[in-house]
Amino acid sequence: MASLIKIPRSPYWYVCFRDPLTRKRMRKPTPCRWNDRLQTRAARELVAKKTYEEKQAPRTVAQEQWTAWVRPYLAQRYDDREKTRERFLSAWRTIESFLIGHHIETPAQLNHQGVAQYIAWRKQSRRTKPIAAGTILIDTKILRTVMDEAIRRGWATVNPCVRLGISRKPVQETCEIKDAEASILLLRKLTHSSSASTKIPCSRNGEEPKSFKGISGTLFLEIVVSAS
Repeated sequence: MASLIKIPRSPYWYVCFRDPLTRKRMRKPTPCRWNDRLQTRAARELVAKKTYEEKQAPRTVAQEQWTAWVRPYLAQRYDDREKTRERFLSAWRTIESFLIGHHIETPAQLNHQGVAQYIAWRKQSRRTKPIAAGTILIDTKILRTVMDEAIRRGWATVNPCVRLGISRKPVQETCEIKDAEASILLLRKLTHSSSASTKIPCSRNGEEPKSFKGISGTLFLEIVVSAS
């Protein structure tokens, strides 16, 4: 229940209340002076509003908190896969430290914005070498698995870890070479003037091709004839 208090050497009322999300006691100043009758009435109305918000906020049950059930759940789920179990438990410690540090103590408090904040935080968690995309992908997979279990237990209604758009490796571009470029490549191979790994410049923006598309049998025959 919220309340008003006076602070020494301050002419303003302070309101004490419990934060609806973190359930922690807070104390904040109000713009209302305690020696003014009308402002004191406004401060009491603010207290009534804070009290109402406390009562409307969902109560956090101890068994729903991450620290109460996730580690035993992961240990049981991967009981027959020791390496996977140890890897997932190690990754969960990092995830759990972020969630608790950002006052996300239960599955019901996690939303898509919280997951996006974790991904951004994880990318910057090392001072030297950046975190690999595959590592972040595994982290989100673990969090998705945990949230699926929370939904089955009735502690959440949606899973914010789906369709995040994270890929392990960037998609490699392909570049199609022209018939003339393909002719030069095959001619060099047939005459043994260069190794099979000879690179032909791509006509698009001067880039080297990442991969070559097939060459017709007619073109190959014409090169063989000319080479002989």
